[in-house]
Amino acid sequence: MLFYEYTLKWKKYDPARFAGLVSARSEFELKYTNKYLEEMNERYFSEFSLEGGPLLQISDSDQASIEVVVAVDSAVQDPEVAEERIRADFPDCDIRQHREITVEDYKGALERGRDYACNYRRIFTKCRIDYRNSGFFDQPPFSVEQMVLPLVKLKKAEAKARAKEILASKSLNEELDRIYSSKNKKGYYGHPVHYFLSIGEWGAARDIYELLIPALASNGRLRSGRVTIFRNFQKGAYRDERYRQQLYACEGGITIIELENDGSLGRFATDFHEFAKQTARYMDEMKKDTLFIFVEVMGKSVKDADALRSILSNATFIQLTEGSGTPEQASQYLLDLVQKAEFEVDHPEEALECLPKKDSYSVTDIFNAYNNWYG
Repeated sequence: MLFYEYTLKWKKYDPARFAGLVSARSEFELKYTNKYLEEMNERYFSEFSLEGGPLLQISDSDQASIEVVVAVDSAVQDPEVAEERIRADFPDCDIRQHREITVEDYKGALERGRDYACNYRRIFTKCRIDYRNSGFFDQPPFSVEQMVLPLVKLKKAEAKARAKEILASKSLNEELDRIYSSKNKKGYYGHPVHYFLSIGEWGAARDIYELLIPALASNGRLRSGRVTIFRNFQKGAYRDERYRQQLYACEGGITIIELENDGSLGRFATDFHEFAKQTARYMDEMKKDTLFIFVEVMGKSVKDADALRSILSNATFIQLTEGSGTPEQASQYLLDLVQKAEFEVDHPEEALECLPKKDSYSVTDIFNAYNNWYG
């Protein structure tokens, strides 16, 4: 499923009139009462139950604005159908904003609108979303990070320029050439290939997938920018029902799984082997409409050829590695990272002192220097 949020504004809205006149506010409020919104939501739910298609739910209404969240089955439905329905059902409102949201944001919106929106458990059951997040005292044996990356249009020249900035390897440049090839059909036909990243530091993987995703989207290869990252797996994670639940909730988006193991996944190779086998089974069911990116952290991942084979044999994978560059390129890359720090930096050039003296630098060398400076 894919999830979206629309913000509607009443066409008669006038800030000056609303500030001083009760009558101006009451015209909107008299129509869009809680009862009216509740009845609309029940109708949306009944239609979805009988006919399928997108499921609309009004999640908030305040100050002449309405929030509508939408769940769409990415395999059979175009999200634009939902937008057409919204325009038809709210002719006195304009769509001011719409965005893709995560499954957690969708759940939160339904909970906020509980005065008139259907219960999220009822909706998740009907949508076949077997999803449960965790409370403070019930943390799962893995960590999950959810985000939505904007699917901006990226021309090939822009993608290649960014690839040069991040010292892209030959494998990444070749994949960009394939993605932008004029021989490819422009359109979404599922995911014929998935990716296996072999890198030395997580930051390098982030730069690669943040380039890959808009490149794929610009060529019609993605329908969603929703990214879910699974990391920090603990022993027995593959047996935890929440792993399956949260993995299946990613369907239609992009799933990134980090294969780093510091021993917490289990002391024995069989622990990683069982984790890989179970993950491969889940991937086999989801691989058509969910893009998988596995990240192997070199020197930290478990070297179990049979386990990795169980993953790689379930789909067509393209392996991408990190690149390297000259001292000048490395210095510029490091300064770019410093400029993105979440605090003001007075003397960014001081970070260059953390780069060891070498003739050539891997991307991991640069991120190690950044981490030393940041610390």
